[in-house]
Amino acid sequence: MSNLRVLAVDDSKTNRVILKNFLEADHAEVFLAETGAEGTALAREHRPDVIVLDVVLPDADGVELCREWRTDPELMDIPVLLISGERIADEDRAEGLRSGALGYLLKPFTDIGLLSQVHLLHQLAQTHKQLKNRNAELEASNQELEQFAYVVSHDLKSPLRTITGYCKLLAKHCAEQFDTKAGDLMQIVLGGTDRMQQLIDDLLTYSRVGRIGQAVEAVDLAETLGRVVDNLEVAIEESDATVEFDALPVVWGSPLQLDQLFQNLIDNAIKFHGQDPPRIHISARRIEERWQLTVADNGIGIEAKYFDEIFGVFQRLHTREEYAGTGIGLALCQKIVHHQGGRMWVESEPGKGSKFHVELLPGDPEP
Repeated sequence: MSNLRVLAVDDSKTNRVILKNFLEADHAEVFLAETGAEGTALAREHRPDVIVLDVVLPDADGVELCREWRTDPELMDIPVLLISGERIADEDRAEGLRSGALGYLLKPFTDIGLLSQVHLLHQLAQTHKQLKNRNAELEASNQELEQFAYVVSHDLKSPLRTITGYCKLLAKHCAEQFDTKAGDLMQIVLGGTDRMQQLIDDLLTYSRVGRIGQAVEAVDLAETLGRVVDNLEVAIEESDATVEFDALPVVWGSPLQLDQLFQNLIDNAIKFHGQDPPRIHISARRIEERWQLTVADNGIGIEAKYFDEIFGVFQRLHTREEYAGTGIGLALCQKIVHHQGGRMWVESEPGKGSKFHVELLPGDPEP
């Protein structure tokens, strides 16, 4: 038993009777209209679950009428099944679907053919409605999380600034009264507040990926790498690092987030180097409908058992004394890549360097 409410719009009395009989046999409540204007009025009055619409009406073109309904706030969510008494070309059928109809049925049709389409459209509409409601809930939740992150960061940073400020005042005015141990303890406190400040900043950056409105566009990765190398100029010079990259493609994504992605990857490659100066090479190759970017280094490498773990938040394989950082960098990279519609993974061996692979969507047609 369906209990659906169906509006059938057809200028043929015979067809309206057939539609009514088929639908009522399935226990549907049926509303009948002969013209487009009458159909529009009944749709507004009864809000049916599905509309069955003939493409040829005395006062309207069914395809154009469907297109009008899709822009009407009262009718835009009601699924429409177009019906035609003539065999139509594929392009005409496609045009009907582009108008917003969810299905196309040719006359003469059987009761099974009609009812299966009506139920399918109703199920699609219900699923769409659930997804729409869920997206609205997620959007509201994201806004609340963003506000919460801002408040928390403000509330945490304020006492940190106070602690740091007073510690520096103590160091300035009481330095002569401090013995070596007291001076060391003061430096430990200041170091802890600096790390907490960095941790808060990194957490905020991580939480905002995908939730802050950022332009998504075609991004020239050669320009991205140019900016990143400039930003890391001091670290590159201090470590005597070499950063080289091949001809790089244009990909689809957020310029700011792609800057963050490659800056984190190259910064990690510089940080986790072995006895030799860091050697970093960025390459690209086209694999079907995606670009695969690889950031390869000659660093200390990673054991295979940690390949998944390193992409988790706060996951560190080394002590803070060995390598600075908050343990969020690779988690941020992976979240950025997922937000761009791509994927990320690593290949590595201890002592033999690492290769971080990133797949991204192309930003321009394949030549």
